[in-house]
Amino acid sequence: MAIVQDFINSVIATHKKGGATEHSYRPALQKLFDALDPQVSALNEPKREKVGAPDFSISRKDIVIGHCEAKDIPVDLKAMKDANAAQKKRYVGGLQNLLYTNCLEWLWYRDGELKHEVRIADFLMGIQPTPAKFGALEARSLDQQAAAL
Repeated sequence: MAIVQDFINSVIATHKKGGATEHSYRPALQKLFDALDPQVSALNEPKREKVGAPDFSISRKDIVIGHCEAKDIPVDLKAMKDANAAQKKRYVGGLQNLLYTNCLEWLWYRDGELKHEVRIADFLMGIQPTPAKFGALEARSLDQQAAAL
């Protein structure tokens, strides 16, 4: 769980600087993905897919096993509107193994269905971590989701 603790500490530090956007948290996400399994690597800004350009592709060796779309911390992943909602519909419908996150909430989709979700922190007057949920995030890495395919 130290991996997730390090991740949330990085997210909090970035957020406290003020002015952060969803792109500001990508280094922390990349480090998290790469730390979860040494045989798995994340690529920020991979080439476009048929349905668009998800923020990360997650690979084992040369095989892409999933994708991640990262949103800014205040974005409610379940109540997105306009372009975000249209993008999510395309990605969920077109990517076999997909992770949506705002760094605090994590939604895993497989074959268009929500399979698992976990919230590792709340956003109330700053970021409030929930350490009891860190293990659930580690246990539900994209790699483990892909292994079930």
